Amino acid sequence: MNILDRGVRVGSRPAKGAKQCDQDRFRGQRMRKTDVSALYTAFPHLEKLEKLWGSKDGRDFINALLNDTRGGTRQGFPAEHAVTILRLLLEHDALFPQFEDSTGAIWQDPERQRRPR
Repeated sequence: MNILDRGVRVGSRPAKGAKQCDQDRFRGQRMRKTDVSALYTAFPHLEKLEKLWGSKDGRDFINALLNDTRGGTRQGFPAEHAVTILRLLLEHDALFPQFEDSTGAIWQDPERQRRPR
């Protein structure tokens, strides 16, 4: 079995009286396939993501890990952990597209957008 094929449930049961969208999100959409065990072993403070998974704050947290927010002083993650974080971002965006931001537009070629197809 590939480690990407394993589903890992994160979070806890929704409280009684929780909004329907929270209950729907809990019923399967919160299943994460990316194995984070090595990442959490190396960087235990990143386990904070378990509580944030499936929310805008979770998406923002993952995105902040991939970007230097310390004025050029951030060393970055070792390659194996950077790949895991990128997989988490892609998986989060696929499961929760409502939290995906439009920063991807900066990577598009403006000249290509102007050309008629």
